[in-house]
Amino acid sequence: MALDLGTMYAKVELDRRDYQQGMKEIPQQAETAFKRVASLAGTYLTARAIFGFVREGVNEFSVLEEACNKFDAVFSKIPHTAAQVEKELRNTFKLSEQTSRNMLSGIADQLQAFGMSAEKSLSLICLQL
Repeated sequence: MALDLGTMYAKVELDRRDYQQGMKEIPQQAETAFKRVASLAGTYLTARAIFGFVREGVNEFSVLEEACNKFDAVFSKIPHTAAQVEKELRNTFKLSEQTSRNMLSGIADQLQAFGMSAEKSLSLICLQL
């Protein structure tokens, strides 16, 4: 019986040491796991920000391209004169190219819908500026 108690004591003592050793390793394992999760979260947020930036850049470019296409279509008969007026409008009022082209082509498009020529609608816009 004494031999069995000694064996049991040795087994319990080994199990207790394993338990204590395992408990000492938990903070290190938790810190390592936290660092991995934090690293993955940082990578995800960075990638998301980059993709958002690229998406917004593409959207803005397509809006500018649409404004340029409309401008070119409305003033297809007088492209040089319209470009000079647009540049003057942009510089005078400190507008972006997109804004100035949208303004001119939008107003001229409406005037041309009422039967005015491109030249006449551009001259009328210039008088109002």
